[in-house]
Amino acid sequence: MSGECRGEPPVGAPLVGWGQGVDLVDLASFADQLGAPGSVFPRVFTDREWARCASRDAVPGGAGGSSAARARPGTRAVESLGARWAAKEAVVKAWSQALDGEPPPIPRDELDFSQIEVVVDRWGRPSLRFHGGVARALDSLARSRGARASWGVSLSHDGPWAIAQATVLLLADPGPRAPRP
Repeated sequence: MSGECRGEPPVGAPLVGWGQGVDLVDLASFADQLGAPGSVFPRVFTDREWARCASRDAVPGGAGGSSAARARPGTRAVESLGARWAAKEAVVKAWSQALDGEPPPIPRDELDFSQIEVVVDRWGRPSLRFHGGVARALDSLARSRGARASWGVSLSHDGPWAIAQATVLLLADPGPRAPRP
């Protein structure tokens, strides 16, 4: 599950379970928290997420993904980071819904949000990568239902808001997949 989650669901694979989550971020409040001393927000994003978002404000020879950009991200970086934070929260809501009354696999205070990563392809389309304990927990969730998880994510920001939606489909696992060409 640590690879990208953009795969096409198998044709005709029965739906075993699903979950959907959405989260809305007030960008002004988020920007204040992002720069506050002792804030957890600088640690919830991967280096790749920081670099991608910082590049939204970058000028040639600028700070890019440096520590200076992390300390004082520009407006476009804050919008992109806010949408990614919303996506991480939406993922947790989606997997919680898919648990169908079971306790969370990772207690909220032990969850490392940097293990939920929003990546983009060369056209800027977002998808999800899961790492470490989050990847193991999500793999376990799918296996416990004899399923394979197919994730989708959508991000947007406009004016003072960023929003994200995450969806997980738990599809009956037909067995090993052939590698993609």
